[in-house]
Amino acid sequence: MFDSPFPVRETNIKTHIKMTTENAIASRNKIARAALNADPRYSFRPIGEMDDDVNDMEELTGLRLVHRITQTCDVAVYSDGSRHMLVCDANGPISIAL
Repeated sequence: MFDSPFPVRETNIKTHIKMTTENAIASRNKIARAALNADPRYSFRPIGEMDDDVNDMEELTGLRLVHRITQTCDVAVYSDGSRHMLVCDANGPISIAL
């Protein structure tokens, strides 16, 4: 380090992490909760009909199911390798594009 006549301010720089299918699967519940809590990084929209199965949304999302839910509190993950979408049941299915 060198001495500077100007004050140096430390900054908290976030690095952008490219979303991968593995990241989407690992972070699915945390991201879904953030979206439902109005986190500005994520948005959601209703998808399908009120009683549709979140494991059966390939046609509506245009993506392949890569993580199937086994409990209603879990989040399904759809992906084609470059685009990722989470689908969960929030009194009807919702989708969260990543």
